[in-house]
Amino acid sequence: MCIKILLGVTIFLSAYLIFQIEPLSGKIVTARLGGSAGIWSVCVLFFQLVVLAGYVLTYLLCKLKPKLQATLYATLAVASLGLLKLPPPELWMPPPELEPVYSLLSLLIGNLAVPCIFLSSVSGMLQKWFAQLKLGNPYPLYSISNTGSLGALLAYPILVEPHVGLAQTIDIWRWFYVAVIGLVVLSAVIVWLIVKPEPAAVELGVDEAAPSSTSFLVWLCLSALGSVTLLVYTTYLTQDIAPVPLLWVVPLSIYLVTFILCFAASQFYERKILLLLAPALLIFEPCLRSLPAANVLAVLSIIFLICMICHGELVLRKPGYRYLPLFYLAVALGGALGGILVNLVAPSIFDSYVERGIIGWCIIALTVKSFWKDDLRFFSHRWLDAAAIITLVYLLALLNLTFLLKPGKVTVWQKRNFYGCLSVNSDGDRITLVNGDIIHGSQYKDKAFQFIPTQYYARSSGAGLIDDCWRSRHPGRRLKYGLIGLGAGTMAAYANPGDTVVFYEIDPKVKEAAQRYFSYLSNCRGSVTILNGDARVTLSTQAPQNFDYLLVDAFNGDAVPVHLLTKEAVNIYLKHLAADGILLVHISNKYVNLEPVLANIAEQLGLTAQYIRSPNGRYVAISRMHPVELPAEDQKFFPELTIEQARGNQLVGVWTDNYSNVYAILNRK
Repeated sequence: MCIKILLGVTIFLSAYLIFQIEPLSGKIVTARLGGSAGIWSVCVLFFQLVVLAGYVLTYLLCKLKPKLQATLYATLAVASLGLLKLPPPELWMPPPELEPVYSLLSLLIGNLAVPCIFLSSVSGMLQKWFAQLKLGNPYPLYSISNTGSLGALLAYPILVEPHVGLAQTIDIWRWFYVAVIGLVVLSAVIVWLIVKPEPAAVELGVDEAAPSSTSFLVWLCLSALGSVTLLVYTTYLTQDIAPVPLLWVVPLSIYLVTFILCFAASQFYERKILLLLAPALLIFEPCLRSLPAANVLAVLSIIFLICMICHGELVLRKPGYRYLPLFYLAVALGGALGGILVNLVAPSIFDSYVERGIIGWCIIALTVKSFWKDDLRFFSHRWLDAAAIITLVYLLALLNLTFLLKPGKVTVWQKRNFYGCLSVNSDGDRITLVNGDIIHGSQYKDKAFQFIPTQYYARSSGAGLIDDCWRSRHPGRRLKYGLIGLGAGTMAAYANPGDTVVFYEIDPKVKEAAQRYFSYLSNCRGSVTILNGDARVTLSTQAPQNFDYLLVDAFNGDAVPVHLLTKEAVNIYLKHLAADGILLVHISNKYVNLEPVLANIAEQLGLTAQYIRSPNGRYVAISRMHPVELPAEDQKFFPELTIEQARGNQLVGVWTDNYSNVYAILNRK
């Protein structure tokens, strides 16, 4: 019993550590590569690759004699301590010459590969030892591993991030890693002392025949389909339906729960019911797109159903314990393959997220195969089952086609890359730039109105107020202003002859769309410069720009660009402002309240922070000397605009590169 507990605790802790370092590393690299859903997806890919490497290590070691196996694994465990890097967050610098995906992978590999590969090997290795020690069926230990992963995933945003800084979290993680290494070495000693050189086969109630290449391919495809489903629907959920910070935790938690349920006990997998529920929900999900709450629930249910099917089918096809390393190798390889398809292959060949349709047809094919070849029955006659399935296929095709062809809106241009799926839509009297379902700028089609700024940058908005306020203070003076976030280039409409406008834009496709389909930049009466790259990184390397005002509006979807909202970031902005310059941050967001974040930073730096609200959006203006005031002669142009002192919140704290607390600013209404 003590040995069982030792192995179980070691497996739990190793999985826990992997899923603690995953969101931690994602938070660190966001400050280096800009806020994007693609960062989280690539981080998941990296951890899928290290899990694969860990299972390859397990597979190779399991070919050795038990004593040599235990000796070599313990040696590798101790050696990994000497190769443990984990530098402080400020030293995580990606190679600038690579594309964002490969730059991010290179950064993660350099800092995390060794400890994460070893931790990924622990579960498979100790399950093998569990079987060699004749302690029973090792497969439920996989549920313990996923329980540890789930616990870490839920604990990080709720318990760790709000209370512990990045540097301190890394130090604590390092000490827990040392503890896991100690437990692994102790387990290896027990195996070395107890396990016989030639262990007898133990019948565990499963087929002991060697798996065929077809079986390996089926394991691979099922695991890949589950991985693709997780990544594709997480992106869809957090970009197009409800861009709520931390919402990515929910799909990944569901993914882990399906592993826990399926590997803990096979009776949790109700095959007939799930195989019909999944395609039925895929059919009706498009009908719910006008109801965000119902749509979120439907998408989460789809993730659960499809992953239950994939992982339930895996359990039904699992081999005897002798081939356990090969089975887990196939599962890990499938997970990594899914990540590669979504992150590397799909963006290079598709202009939109077509993977959801591919997933639907894969589930339909699996349902047809299961009911036709495996003789699953709902009706007394097979032809009735066939008719029901044909009807489902027809409805899936019909409804998806109906909702893809949206009346009244024409997509004239669409591109997809690391930063998301960007499209230009012609709708009514305007042309609009959209990322997911978030509008990033629009312009009237009528040439007589193309000089008019719209949306968040309308004349009656906080952006219009800042421009008006500055020009009232300095009549006749040429203006130089900077914008973090290009969008459609709307703010270029505010420039007068002789003014200088500098845009900072991380996504090259945004620049392409703004120049090709909108005329704000070409019609600008001042000079326009567009600098590609993450704004914070670019500004940190530039000489002081002496901006009269700097507007920060760099939301990707409605995601929170934490690295642009820290005290260190604000200090960089201040370096580039004139003495009486104004920092204006656009904070319109349905899911978080960023006002206290900026108010707290301003207070600590001895600055004035004002909250500006209008029907066009919400802003916070930060200044050194002169607070923003609405000129009396212009009040008629801002009838619904209000200005008040920005309010801080002690619970939110002062955000720095080492500390931020997104959970504390969530709108919970």
